[in-house]
Amino acid sequence: MLSRIYIGNINFDATNKDLINLFSKYGEIVELMVIPDKSLKNKNKGYGFVTFFENESAKKAVLELNGTLFMGRRLVVDYAKNSKEDKPDDVFSGTVYENK
Repeated sequence: MLSRIYIGNINFDATNKDLINLFSKYGEIVELMVIPDKSLKNKNKGYGFVTFFENESAKKAVLELNGTLFMGRRLVVDYAKNSKEDKPDDVFSGTVYENK
């Protein structure tokens, strides 16, 4: 079953590749989305989402990565909220990596 997690406090210069390298250690990534900062070219807003193929992979990533330093910033890693009201309006305008 797919499981989606939230990543906050991402370094603004972090790329999809940086995050794939970090999170793929925990399991198969179905989708990775980093929200871009439209006012700054090649920068992100500091948050994104990772969807894992297995719940256990997401659980392990949350337990092991929440509060850890990554590229000079302490990550916030938690389960993503499922309610549409909890999602920012621009969530799906981000850069998407899909593992197909």
